[in-house]
Amino acid sequence: MRNKSTHLLTILILLFNILSACKSEEKPSPNIIFFLVDDMGWQDTSIPFWSEKTHFNERYHTPNMERLASQGMIFTQAYAYTV
Repeated sequence: MRNKSTHLLTILILLFNILSACKSEEKPSPNIIFFLVDDMGWQDTSIPFWSEKTHFNERYHTPNMERLASQGMIFTQAYAYTV
């Protein structure tokens, strides 16, 4: 009796997994780009990391970062400290 119950449970689990795999729609995963830069300040790009541009933002030209920032999301509150 126990052997039949185990087989039945195994078959039910397999059927459930197969049915759930058939119905699930695959969502595209997000692309995440993380810049890890040494000695780069918050004003050292042409993208303002503040509510308005500063004159230091005019000094640097980072067109690829501007393009990526216009298509995605910018996190402006990041803090680092020495270990």
